[in-house]
Amino acid sequence: MQIEVKKVFNGFVSVRDYVVKKCVNRREDLLIEHDGEFMKVPFARLIDPDSLHTKEFTSKFDGSKYVLNDFKWEPAKDESQLDIWE
Repeated sequence: MQIEVKKVFNGFVSVRDYVVKKCVNRREDLLIEHDGEFMKVPFARLIDPDSLHTKEFTSKFDGSKYVLNDFKWEPAKDESQLDIWE
């Protein structure tokens, strides 16, 4: 699954928990894009993600609740590191 994030905060990108859970259920890696750069988060790291936030957030659109999972932003140096075509 591929997503785009708008911000890197203190060297971390935040992804909503339901996106991470969807990747885990599909047993696939997560590809994160920010400002034209990509980072691949392997499936094994998604099983028990880190969270710098303890707060539960509420969506402005549908009122659903979610928690943010955080990943250290380490973009790939070149496309061969991403294995996008696997």
